Amino acid sequence: MDQPILEHARVEGSRVVLAPATPELGRAIHGQLTGAHALYEWLHWDGPVNEQDMAARWGYWRSQEDLAAGVDYVFALLDPQGGAPVGELALCFRGHNFVGDLAYWILPEFQGAGRGKQAVELATWLAFEHLGATLLTADVIVGNERSAGLLTGLGFRKAEEQPSTRQLDDSELSADRPQWTFTLGRRTWLRRTDPTTPLSAELR
Repeated sequence: MDQPILEHARVEGSRVVLAPATPELGRAIHGQLTGAHALYEWLHWDGPVNEQDMAARWGYWRSQEDLAAGVDYVFALLDPQGGAPVGELALCFRGHNFVGDLAYWILPEFQGAGRGKQAVELATWLAFEHLGATLLTADVIVGNERSAGLLTGLGFRKAEEQPSTRQLDDSELSADRPQWTFTLGRRTWLRRTDPTTPLSAELR
């Protein structure tokens, strides 16, 4: 059985909207990313080099080639009130159909209002309900208790701790950074007692 592939997806919640990433949204969020050192501390990414770099990062919201090998999706997280970008969520199946890797971040000034939690809830709904996922995984750098608590609160379980590699700069080899891996299976998700569904969804 082939995994479903989406041509378009926009999923709206009360606190955040998952929308296809675009270069325009990338340029819009770039200024807010400048100097966001507290954010990069917990990411395997040192932020965009410049506005064009961020526009290129959000140049495509979905894999363009070899779709049979699995599809990666990149969503801009938007403020439902004004539509401004407040973060990013990636849902990646490339190389491992039906098993999705989940990664996300929220700008520091927009954290603490439930946006990250709802973004993950909406992504898991999309993955299990419409993309045929059997398992979702998420890696969290050891010590990021906020993200770890968010995931376990949504039913994810800590699977293992392992070293990870992060490129610090162009001239220095990165040190290993241990990370926690969390998993959520389809059966566990189906047994949830407080299901979260979007206010609206455009899928095709």
